[in-house]
Amino acid sequence: MFNWQYYSSIVILGVVLLIVLTGLLLPYLHFRHSLKTNDSSETEISLGKSGFKVRSSIIGIIILVISVAFFYLYLAHVYEIEEVEYGLMEQEVLREAR
Repeated sequence: MFNWQYYSSIVILGVVLLIVLTGLLLPYLHFRHSLKTNDSSETEISLGKSGFKVRSSIIGIIILVISVAFFYLYLAHVYEIEEVEYGLMEQEVLREAR
């Protein structure tokens, strides 16, 4: 009954962990690069046709905050675990067997 949910939750968890780890790796690489080169220049990220621009020397912090916020929302709303009463689960299995 819960086989598909079990395997799909493992795949989704793997994708989310990959996104979060990438979000942690990018700020690390940015900070390491800025410390090695002692570069104080601004970094710019732009999306669309002049619709969204971020200019910052601390772009790694922005990526880190977005990554941690995404992980929190995943844990709070997607990976929510609800307990199922055993009697109800048994009835559902019997109904599916018919």
